Amino acid sequence: MRWHEIGFQSNHNHTFMIASAESMEWMQKELPELSCELHPEEGMYPNMQAFSRYTCNKALTGDFQTIGQCFSLAENLYRNGSNTVRSAIENVFVFSISRLMSLTNTNRNYIKSLMPPTLLTLYMNQVLHHGY
Repeated sequence: MRWHEIGFQSNHNHTFMIASAESMEWMQKELPELSCELHPEEGMYPNMQAFSRYTCNKALTGDFQTIGQCFSLAENLYRNGSNTVRSAIENVFVFSISRLMSLTNTNRNYIKSLMPPTLLTLYMNQVLHHGY
């Protein structure tokens, strides 16, 4: 399955959004090595923290290909997710990325260049709001 299969249209032109449980399934499918850290029974926020830690660890080790995958996944979850999923991405994932960028000067601009447009906008809003 790919992202074009996530948001689908009903017969009434209503787009269905990805719920928390489905978003965790997508994280597991797109990043299999993250699977052991995700626990759907714990809810969206703890699992978004695990996704954020995973992404930040990849940034600290310079695994730019995986960082790009993580950013694309976060972007697509945000664009297609329910309000809970979107809120978790804004309040956990983007916050963690903002903190990471404030701690490292190495490759900051390159990491930022990997962010898709919506994620970059969320990141910039976080930076402007909190001054990271």
